[in-house]
Formats: sequence, structure tokens, C-alpha cells
Amino acid sequence: MPRRALSKTRGPQRKEGTLLTSIRSIYPSLFSAEKKVADLILKRPQKVVHLPIGEVARRSGVAKSTVVRFCRSLGHSGYSELKISLAQDSVPEVKYIHQDIKPKDESATITQKVFHANIQGLADSLKILDRKEVKKAVEDLANAKKVLFCGVGTSAPIAEEAYHRFLYLGIPCVFSGDPHLQIGLALSLTKQDVAVGVSHSGSTEDTLKPLRLAKENGATVICITNYINSPIAQLADIKLITSFREIIFRIAAMAARVAQLTIIEALYVNVAIKMKDKAVRNIEKLEKLLR
Repeated sequence: MPRRALSKTRGPQRKEGTLLTSIRSIYPSLFSAEKKVADLILKRPQKVVHLPIGEVARRSGVAKSTVVRFCRSLGHSGYSELKISLAQDSVPEVKYIHQDIKPKDESATITQKVFHANIQGLADSLKILDRKEVKKAVEDLANAKKVLFCGVGTSAPIAEEAYHRFLYLGIPCVFSGDPHLQIGLALSLTKQDVAVGVSHSGSTEDTLKPLRLAKENGATVICITNYINSPIAQLADIKLITSFREIIFRIAAMAARVAQLTIIEALYVNVAIKMKDKAVRNIEKLEKLLR
């Protein structure tokens, strides 16, 4: 399927230590030939730093023009600029020994790798998260007349947690784990409202349907996803991108949830601070009722 290449204005802005996370983010939308270049860089980032473009093309089994196109997809002018970013990225990258779990690993080793997966997921997500997008999300959530949270499958508990958190602030919120009810709730949204969709893949149709309806009704759409070129990111007005590495036994799946929950917590705290006294009063009332 054709994809829209990232540019320096539309793609993720480069910051130190974000090249590898950016490659992982756009990987599903790359052409098959470009994925070969991405695989080489992700597998041997420190070695690629010292390779000329011709050698990268040879080892990837592609033409030099494909390597250049891949670099431009990431917002770089060419291979030389990409190598500079890769050199910057490789320094913090080796600080995390983050290998696949092996059948013979002892309990302590497995536990350590699971913790590292969550730590790495948060670290990578913080690097790639666009602060301007976060600020816009906070503004819209604080001023929304109503907020709809959408998510199905493993994303449903994340969306429900967000619903609970913002409800505590006194913001009118709605949520349902039922895809059909989500569509019904989206129909009632207006230009004064916000719809927040949570989808790791960004391609879950049951989450996309209510978000499309919300956008048609004029509501602002915010997405929390791991892939910047996914359908949900293309639909959303505000994109909050997480990043984690695929690891055997799916331990990184939990790292993705941790990153999503952390973004929600950051939004919640920012909105609470923005609301000031009103938020404090609502939280105090809730605590008294719960007692």
C-alpha cells in the first residue's frame, strides 16, 4: 500500500537519541525494500555508522537510491545526515542491555529483562513524544464540554483508566468497551467536544469508526498509538506517539501499556494543574464520598 513519506515539516522532529525510535515508529508503513535498510540499521546501528552508503545498500540488498529514499522518509536530506543522527543515537542505546528472553534464563534474569522492557519503553516514548502535541491535548481536554474515550481489546482498560481519571477532575466523560456503544456515544459529540482513541497498532477498525464519526461532527480527535503513520494517527488532530521494541514472549506489550498509561497520567496532571482550585475541590469531594 502506498504511504506518505515523512518530511521535515510533517514528520517527527529530530532530537538527539530519537532516530532508532523513529525508525521503529514508521517501520510498518515502509516499502519492502526500505524495510531491508531499516532492519540492517536496527540490528547493527553502531556498525552502520562507519559504513559508506554503497556498503549499506549492498548489505541490505537494495539500490543506493532506496537508501536515500529511506533517509528522506525519516526527514533527513541524505545518508550523511542520517549517519550523524545515528551516531548520536547509538550512545544512549547501548546503556540498555535489552535482549530477548531465552528458555534457559533464570527467574532473576527474566525479571530484570521485563523491568528493562518497561524502562526502555518509557525512555523511548519520552524521546519521541512531541511536547507541542501534548500541550495542545491539555488545552483541548481542559476546555472540552465532553470527552469520549475509545479503546477495544487490550486498549480498553487503558481508555477506561483515562475515563476514571478525568471524571475525577469534574470533566464530563463517557466510555464504553463495547464498540457498538462507542459509535453511539460518538454520534452525540460536537465541535466543543474531544474524542481520545487508544490503539497500539493504530489500525483497529472498532476504534477508528467512532473516531471518524466524532471528527465528522467537528470534535477534536486525539490518538495514543505506537505508529506515527498508522490510520489512527492520520485521522487524529493531535498525535501522542509511544515507542517500544518488539521482544520475544511479548513482554514489550506490557511496556506499551505502561507508556500509554504514563501519557494519560501526564495529561491528567497537566489538566489538573490548569484547572487549579476546581480540580482540588472535585478530588476532595470524591475522597470524602469514598470514605
